[in-house]
Amino acid sequence: MRALEPEVINAVWEAVKHLIPQPVDNHPLGCRRRRVPDRLCFWGILIRPASGAPGKPRSGCWTAPYSDTALRTRRDEWIAAGVFDQPEAEAAAAPRCRPPPSEPSTTGG
Repeated sequence: MRALEPEVINAVWEAVKHLIPQPVDNHPLGCRRRRVPDRLCFWGILIRPASGAPGKPRSGCWTAPYSDTALRTRRDEWIAAGVFDQPEAEAAAAPRCRPPPSEPSTTGG
């Protein structure tokens, strides 16, 4: 299974979506551009490390017309809010899948 399979992304999204804080609009006139949906930002943030693309992801991975700045800003907001702390702690506490220890060699040598 690849890391960007929809089932994997949806499972991780379900784990963090309730941790994402509601946006606060402090603009005095309340006239800002529409905010990029959280789900799309999450997808864009996941593509970066999974695809190995430091800047623009490889074509076909990310086709939404949102800027890298929007993704970085949202990532920074979420990190400051501690969105990724709980899933990281849960992953660190989870038992690791390890292969069974190999049998000691019975051949003298």
